Amino acid sequence: MATETAAGERGGQVGPTGFEAGGEGHASETRHVLMLAYGGPDKIEDVPDYLRDVRNHRPTSEELIHEIAERYAEIGGRSPILELTRAQADALEAKLNEAPDGPRWRVHVAMRHWHPFIKDVLAELEGEGVRWMVGLVMAPHYSRMSIGAYYKRVEDAGSPIEVVPVERWHLLPGYLDALADRVRDSLLKFPEQVRNDVPVIFSAHSLPEKILEWDDPYPRELRETVAAVAERIAPQPYTFSYQSAAIISGWSFSISIRSRWTPIASARLMKSTSMS
Repeated sequence: MATETAAGERGGQVGPTGFEAGGEGHASETRHVLMLAYGGPDKIEDVPDYLRDVRNHRPTSEELIHEIAERYAEIGGRSPILELTRAQADALEAKLNEAPDGPRWRVHVAMRHWHPFIKDVLAELEGEGVRWMVGLVMAPHYSRMSIGAYYKRVEDAGSPIEVVPVERWHLLPGYLDALADRVRDSLLKFPEQVRNDVPVIFSAHSLPEKILEWDDPYPRELRETVAAVAERIAPQPYTFSYQSAAIISGWSFSISIRSRWTPIASARLMKSTSMS
């Protein structure tokens, strides 16, 4: 796999041997993006096999299978992640192809833990003659156990296609602006008299404690994103927490909310909620 590419760090799209988009001799060549997401079961009956892949074929208790199946049942009996990722891929492809005289792009979707699996998509594209792609994981913060694991799946597929990885995009201005806009839109749902005191809770998935031994950048990159968004919505009070530490033992960052809002703000918010 080619050397890491960080979104926003270069002006052109990097391809194999350091080629940049728009370079001479490549103008008519179709470019490809491999958009990677987690994957999810298509129906309740898929949950056991899905969890087997997620857990790297470790035994899964019937209790856990039942619990996860119930969660999917509550949202319609299946995961919507494939459709959502395809919609994102369509939007990215349209954006990349806006320039009428620019290179043509195709964006392909692959899943880490369910169909269409990364290895299957790469095999199909190899058959189409694709030689290189830009890899883009639908997670902005790098960790060896998250984004790194996606590219490990790419490597394990044994495809001759060269995948140039985007490994982090947590400080991409458009991403930060979108988060800030969503926060502002949500704050408008609160009564005006308490709106400025409503705390914003930034919440992220936790990872095992051992990533701290690797000096993994994940915790740092999370806080960099939080700080950048907080700056955009200032002076709104905010907190930060980790989540999802309950299923696998040895996971660190137990749910911990660090408050930056005052008891007065809390009282105002509670009073407004009780009156509405």
